[in-house]
Amino acid sequence: MPGPTCSFLQRFLLLLGYLCFTVQTAAAGEALRSLDEMDLSLDEEPPAHTSDKPNVCHPLRFFITPKMAVESHTSITNSLQKTAQWLDRFFGDPRQDETLASSELRLSWNNEFVESYTGNTRLNLRGNLYLPSLQNRLQLVFEGEPDQNDLSGLENKNASSALRYTFLRNAVKTLNLDLGMRGGLLDPRIFTRLWMRREKQTEKNLHRITPSLGHDSGEGWEADLRFDNEYYIFTDTFLRSTTRPRWQEKVNGLAFDQNLSLYQRLSPLRYIALDWLNTFSYDTHRGYWDITRFRVRHRRNLWQHQLFLQVAPGVRFAEEVSHRMQWEFSISLEVVFSP
Repeated sequence: MPGPTCSFLQRFLLLLGYLCFTVQTAAAGEALRSLDEMDLSLDEEPPAHTSDKPNVCHPLRFFITPKMAVESHTSITNSLQKTAQWLDRFFGDPRQDETLASSELRLSWNNEFVESYTGNTRLNLRGNLYLPSLQNRLQLVFEGEPDQNDLSGLENKNASSALRYTFLRNAVKTLNLDLGMRGGLLDPRIFTRLWMRREKQTEKNLHRITPSLGHDSGEGWEADLRFDNEYYIFTDTFLRSTTRPRWQEKVNGLAFDQNLSLYQRLSPLRYIALDWLNTFSYDTHRGYWDITRFRVRHRRNLWQHQLFLQVAPGVRFAEEVSHRMQWEFSISLEVVFSP
């Protein structure tokens, strides 16, 4: 059956997504250099893109001496890496679990409304607990959605918990093995996942590639490849492009995400993010443009980097409703517990 006819706006968004992917792929081949080990706390403000040293403030001074050029380059790339990690923690992005070097528990209350759909209210519990053994190489990672009849979240089919062993961790590379359970008590499945994160950088860009290969006892093999390109535009403006193909044996299909996010700091306690999110899917029958979303996230730290409020209005064009534009709105409150 032929799919719905795309409007001019939908064709424009699809073309823009393709251009983003092309630029992203080209950036992946740039040559990069290593970084020294570093640590970052959420209590710190994101590092500025400049320094009080004269040779760092102005890019034209990079070429005064080789030593000054190295110092300037190191300052910029370290700042990019720290800012990326700080924003992941501030916005509660799950990718922060890849670099988090301490135990943390996040409890969030989310309300989402989509035009022509009923509201969706849920609790989400996500944690990362380092076990006091093996030189901090072993940690417990879990996620679930408690409800009134199951506060533990163990009966939720989307719940997961795993032991994660870290073979290697430094500022440039991480290699981990996850072994755990999915599906809660109602649909228990054993899964394993081997994944790696590697970071590389140039003077203005930070590239992160995260490949993973896993097996689920109920759904078979799965593979995931995520590439993030970070770019510092101005002192308080940060751009991230994410390309992510995913494959799963059970559905014998491929999903492809192409996302673009622009972060702007309004104050030390407030950020705004503009997100353009695209998903393309392919199965044994056809390939199709699944969904496109544009949203604005306003996130504020309400109390001591432990209580956050986020408001996110937006629009979406979903395949399930023939790509008809629909309004969406979400509001969330998140509490962070950390030692």
